[in-house]
Amino acid sequence: MARTDTTPRSDIRIDKDGVWFYRGQEMFRREIVNLFYEHLKQDD
Repeated sequence: MARTDTTPRSDIRIDKDGVWFYRGQEMFRREIVNLFYEHLKQDD
C-alpha cells in the first residue's frame, strides 16, 4: 500500500530510550502509553 500524506501530524514523539512525549512533556501514565503502543505500526 502506498503511503499518502493525508495522515495528520502528531505531537507524540518517542526518544531513543523509548520514552514517550506529548508536546514536549513526558507521558507518565503507563496505561495511555500502552494503549498507543498496541496500535503502533512501523513504516516500510
